[in-house]
Amino acid sequence: MSAILTPDQIEIADGLTLADLTTVEDHDMALLTLSRDINRIEEQLADPMQQDQHWSERAESALRFKKSLRQTVTQRLADLRRTARAGLTDAKNQLLVSQFKADWPTQFDMSAAHARDLRPELWGD
Repeated sequence: MSAILTPDQIEIADGLTLADLTTVEDHDMALLTLSRDINRIEEQLADPMQQDQHWSERAESALRFKKSLRQTVTQRLADLRRTARAGLTDAKNQLLVSQFKADWPTQFDMSAAHARDLRPELWGD
């Protein structure tokens, strides 16, 4: 039975762990590294000179692990990009609301009162 590894124990490359990936650039670099490693393993497995059964089993296991790790990094990258886009959307919405309030304060107050009537549970009144 194998132990479950934590993100700071899973090495993508020498000294680079899953926990070290914090930016889009970090994730992109990890994906390049993993793809390169996967290609190398696949090339070695395709080599007819590699006839050692024990080596082949270990290489196939490493290939499965690297592919799984690449999928994890890809998912984390998608989540990171989604979060960044959501933050931009929130910032744009806040800017629009602030500008609307500054340009048309009376209309803003009327809109806010109408929204409060429609969804009072959001205001906690």
